[in-house]
Amino acid sequence: GTVALVAVFFAPVIICLEAEQMTLFVLLGLALFVHLEKSRPVLAGAALSLVMLKPHLLLIFLMLAALEVIRRRQFAIIGGFLGGFAAMNVIGATMSPHIWSDYLHSMGAEGVQNQFLPNLANATRLLLGSRLLWPMAIPATVALVWALWYWRQHRTGWHWSDRMPVIAAVSVLIAPYSWPYDQVLFWPAILRAYPSASRASRMVLVVLNLAAIAVTLRVRNLGNLLYLWTGPAWMLWCVWVWRGAADAQRERRAQAEASAGAL
Repeated sequence: GTVALVAVFFAPVIICLEAEQMTLFVLLGLALFVHLEKSRPVLAGAALSLVMLKPHLLLIFLMLAALEVIRRRQFAIIGGFLGGFAAMNVIGATMSPHIWSDYLHSMGAEGVQNQFLPNLANATRLLLGSRLLWPMAIPATVALVWALWYWRQHRTGWHWSDRMPVIAAVSVLIAPYSWPYDQVLFWPAILRAYPSASRASRMVLVVLNLAAIAVTLRVRNLGNLLYLWTGPAWMLWCVWVWRGAADAQRERRAQAEASAGAL
């Protein structure tokens, strides 16, 4: 099916480009991994190493990828991943010999634990009125249990082209440290859901996208509460479309069986 401009010009993509962030390279790594996983496993693993630019965004995905690679004994992917990660470190160290010490120092100086980031984990912490960090782990714990169940249910016919979009979306949704520009990782789920979306659900996406763009134009601080709704909104829209498509497929199957029985 066709994909409209509203799905192509996805608001988080615009935010990511404006903020000059690297999350699009993480997305590139996911796309190349899915494309090369069967035909060129070493290159697929090397592409997957791009995820390590921001591994905290895809912990659920990395866990399932490890389980699936081990289950299939795809050791070439592991080799490609380790080689790609080593190459990234060598290039980084060559350009800046103190890159790791500078990184650790900046992380400590930033005081992330005292910041409010507009995501589901921080919203949970805010709702519970806690100054502690443990409430932020609640969404991740729920997602971890769901991910293991999901993998067990579908591992027999597991295809990354089918599973990556939803796994990446859930991973970034529950990430404790994420910003609005990191929501570009919802893009595969949006693009995959759009062709099967009804006219009403497509109009809802238009409204959500315009609202997110309006927030971006209005608010320059990416840590503003006005961004809090965007991640859950993208996830709920995809779930709505997927459930509608599944219900329609079941209805068509039931009608076909009823017609065959009548004959």
